[in-house]
Amino acid sequence: MNQIRVLVSGIPSVFKPNGTSVRTRRVLEALRDCYDVHLVTKADEYVEVSFIQREKTHLLKHERSRLWPARLALFAMKNRFDVVICENEPLAFLVHLIFSKLRAEKVIYEAHGILWQEAEGRGERPTRVRIRRAIERFCVKNADFIIALSEEIRKEHEKFNSRIALIPVFLEETPTGPDSRKDTRERSRRVGVIGPFNNLRNMHTLDFISAHIDDISSDLSFVVIGNCEKRVQHPRISFTGFIDRPEKYNSVLKELDAVVVIEIVATSGPLTKILEPMMLGVPVITTSKGAIGLGHLQNYENIVIAEEKEMVDTLNKVLSDGQLLERIGRNARELAVEHHGFDKNAERLISVVSQVIGSQ
Repeated sequence: MNQIRVLVSGIPSVFKPNGTSVRTRRVLEALRDCYDVHLVTKADEYVEVSFIQREKTHLLKHERSRLWPARLALFAMKNRFDVVICENEPLAFLVHLIFSKLRAEKVIYEAHGILWQEAEGRGERPTRVRIRRAIERFCVKNADFIIALSEEIRKEHEKFNSRIALIPVFLEETPTGPDSRKDTRERSRRVGVIGPFNNLRNMHTLDFISAHIDDISSDLSFVVIGNCEKRVQHPRISFTGFIDRPEKYNSVLKELDAVVVIEIVATSGPLTKILEPMMLGVPVITTSKGAIGLGHLQNYENIVIAEEKEMVDTLNKVLSDGQLLERIGRNARELAVEHHGFDKNAERLISVVSQVIGSQ
């Protein structure tokens, strides 16, 4: 066995699906055959998964506790690794950085977004934004290497650290399946709304659909995917509830005619909830803020981009055109495979880790 020890520090629990944890899972899957890979994450108990073994999983228990940095520091004090990959958490990076100075460890910072800019976009107070910016830039300057998930992130962080590479969100190239799409001649269409719906930002799409359902064509029905406590009662809105298995989630996506994401807060990193349907050949309709961080987009060719005030008309128009949907879905799949496929980007990640190890 290769004795190079790599720690993936994914503070939000990898056992709960969200954008950050999905990336952490992919990193673990990409590296596990090349290195002795371990994981540290916030969770109260281990859940049997394929991407990391129980004995190599280190839990920061009391998941909701704000004392996790102290628990992480205690773990870092007792365990030495050759390389630490810190997933988009500046506070965790600072902990790992301190211990890396005490021994020959290298710390890679994976930047999923430009966090201070996102905080500014959410309307946080200027003082908090300035503090976030100072901390984030300190992390970027002091990392042994930066992995940026989008071109926008790379351009921003490259100003402060030249040791940087773009490795975008990458996904398994799941087959679309010969029977996964409905007959494009049918008028009835099923549109997905993807959660989780645990904050105002994620609820916005569902709130929009609920408020405008009577203006949206009666040929369209909506499938709300993910845990959602606020369940709107309407015959054309259905709920899947929490989906705990990726294969079941993909199966639900494959049955859709489109996915709609009405994003109100611009993120500098690409949204996984947009890329996942694209990888399955499902057309995505989103706003300009939702498209930020995604490269190689062509409106009405591999995605549909419309502002919120145009969304009702756009949904009615696009979902009534079966041939348009078929073309957009096909082109979206090609884009996702070409730029966000697992194998190619996993090789890039392995190359970065090897480069960092070689610099020790």
